[in-house]
Amino acid sequence: MLWELEDVVKYAWPRFRKTFAAVSAVAVIGLAVFQLVPALAPRVHMRLDAQRHPLVVFVVIDALRRDHVETLGSERATTPDLARLAREGFVASGMLAHSSQTAPSVASMFTSTAPHAHGVQFDPGTRRFGNNGKSKAPVLAESNLTLAEVLSSEGYFTAAAVANPWLREEFGFGQGFDQYVEIPCHKVGRGVCDGARINEEASKVIRDHAGEKTFLYLHYLDVHNPYAHAGKLPQVFRNGPGRVVYRNGKIGEVSAKDLAYTIDAYDDGVLYTDSLIGQLVRELEAAAAERDVLLVITSDHGDEFLEHGGLGHGSTLYPELLETFAIFWRPESRMRHSRDQRLSGTIDIAPTLLDLVGIQKPKEMEGRSLLGSSSGGAVVAELA
Repeated sequence: MLWELEDVVKYAWPRFRKTFAAVSAVAVIGLAVFQLVPALAPRVHMRLDAQRHPLVVFVVIDALRRDHVETLGSERATTPDLARLAREGFVASGMLAHSSQTAPSVASMFTSTAPHAHGVQFDPGTRRFGNNGKSKAPVLAESNLTLAEVLSSEGYFTAAAVANPWLREEFGFGQGFDQYVEIPCHKVGRGVCDGARINEEASKVIRDHAGEKTFLYLHYLDVHNPYAHAGKLPQVFRNGPGRVVYRNGKIGEVSAKDLAYTIDAYDDGVLYTDSLIGQLVRELEAAAAERDVLLVITSDHGDEFLEHGGLGHGSTLYPELLETFAIFWRPESRMRHSRDQRLSGTIDIAPTLLDLVGIQKPKEMEGRSLLGSSSGGAVVAELA
């Protein structure tokens, strides 16, 4: 349920004012509060054996809407490989992102804190970052403790292959990583960062560090605009005439033909990304013969398709932008579980991952492990 701002102020603000009082000079123009509904936690038996050189792969698919994933809302055959992982793994299907823009959303995943806490806020009006709204770059301060830093301190070799240019190492997103590879975009139209390059980097890490505990973060941009790699991908869903229409925010009249073509192009990108995930999974299945493997897949936000008069992301906090998921999967066929439909946030991913590898959650992390039975409170999403 998405509340209007006046409802948030009336009903939700009192319980949050102590937290927000610590944040100086923040003009909150977007705030969504979702109430957690108590429910029974699923029984999950997926913990890794630290003696078998665990390989933990954390995948973020940029701009992927939950309702465009098979078994999670899509009626199209967009994600056969993700659908298989969802059937075989543990799925948090009631998860929400904490912002509708990549940098604050990913920062929340890695720090397990809300945007106002880690400081990577995004103002869609000025297109600036930071709690003061003055930064041109989304700087993640060193004072934040990241998931990569926690795993590195526990002896993991930590590596990343990242396609989104907002997540640069120089902006602080490389904290805790031994190796941080930024995938360049080819200048085709507005630029395309092909996830095949990410798979190549992942293969190198998996091969070269087979005898070590390894954490690998992969961030794919193939679902993101320019949809279908600016028309370079095979046409599976784009059958009719039309053109891709895109902007972040409100837009004037868009013809039904162009809107349909835009969504079809988006789904062609989803299908392509799913094929890349399939390739990665086959490599992980091979690696599982010698080591324990855990794959975690999520999305940082979705895109609007005129549900509320706009396109793209980063301008509003409506459900089509915030509704996401997390799949926790291991290659063993015995790892089959019912879905966790409780409302959760992406700040819960890091504590759950740490729980699975047997590492205690640091006190700095505000999220909770989804393997526990606790519930209550709220999920907050922000634009500032």
